[in-house]
Amino acid sequence: MPRTNKPLNTLDYVSRLLAKSARTIMRRENANENRVHLYGVGHYWAAFDRSAYLLEQMTMNESDATVLHLKDYPFPVLMYCVRHEKVEDLCRRYLMAGQGMEYRQIMSHPIDTASYNRWYRGYVIDGEGPVNG
Repeated sequence: MPRTNKPLNTLDYVSRLLAKSARTIMRRENANENRVHLYGVGHYWAAFDRSAYLLEQMTMNESDATVLHLKDYPFPVLMYCVRHEKVEDLCRRYLMAGQGMEYRQIMSHPIDTASYNRWYRGYVIDGEGPVNG
């Protein structure tokens, strides 16, 4: 198949990231208690599962999470993306735990497990987005 010079869109970047690093990302998220792990995907930064929950709270629900079904992972995964400029603003406002060209960590308050579970269920099971209360 011939290569084209067509620019990659955000979904192309996300697909490449997950093909290369899905296991690492999910390992981080399964142990995550208080960090937003961010991955550069073009003009956006993506966060997954627990990080997505924390990022959505930090950005005051500016957009909706996306439900992903990953090959070789038994549960749906939530992804939340924000523009590069928004992450730059967050990096100025919150304590950074790590920073690089394509990966960053922002410290957050500890995850409230009950709230996270309601949030996850709101997207994955109910299909209606975050559930308040």
